[in-house]
Amino acid sequence: MKFFDKLDKFNKKDSELDKYPEAIFAIAHFCLTVVSREHVDDMGSILKIFQDYVPEHRNVVRLLEGALQAHFQLHNPIGLFCKTYQRAKRLTGSLDELKPMMQDGFHPVGIQARALAYLHLFIDELSPVSLQRQQSLDEISEESSEDEIIDQLCASEDVRIELLTELYPLLSPCTLKAIIAFVLSVYHKDQNDVHLAEKLAFESVPRMRSSINFVPVKMCA
Repeated sequence: MKFFDKLDKFNKKDSELDKYPEAIFAIAHFCLTVVSREHVDDMGSILKIFQDYVPEHRNVVRLLEGALQAHFQLHNPIGLFCKTYQRAKRLTGSLDELKPMMQDGFHPVGIQARALAYLHLFIDELSPVSLQRQQSLDEISEESSEDEIIDQLCASEDVRIELLTELYPLLSPCTLKAIIAFVLSVYHKDQNDVHLAEKLAFESVPRMRSSINFVPVKMCA
């Protein structure tokens, strides 16, 4: 694809993209939504280039790499998601000291939320990239680990939802917050809390449509 060829020729010395991390990750996320399987390696290379631009946000790049792996069923990214969540949690401190709606996707709170959302979607057999249904976890290699954080986050969806519910109000309005709203909406629909599911769905859809090229699965069918 010519688009990926041009991205691959980026010269950091000739660019000021590192001053605009939001733009870099908007490009990266857009690439994830349009890349085909034959260009997966190109996308991996592009993500590494972006990591060179903004090394301080390498955890976000790791999560996008995990989303790419999950979307194309290349590897099981559960360990990556859980470990990235754990690192961000150590940097966050007490959530009670943070102001609502002020933390963006680069803050440790945002990294925690993204890691949990991607993990939950993957376990729920939804692509973290397109949010579309994909093949069962049983059909790909499973994560084998005795790590406590993996056991904790994978044992119950209620644990993940409780954590996401705590993080959600702290996030500033952004695409990430829309994805979290989508995850919470699907969960509460499955719990037959239609009112809360619809409220969260209405919070997620407008920003998703303006930011991401996908059609979400039906939430209230």
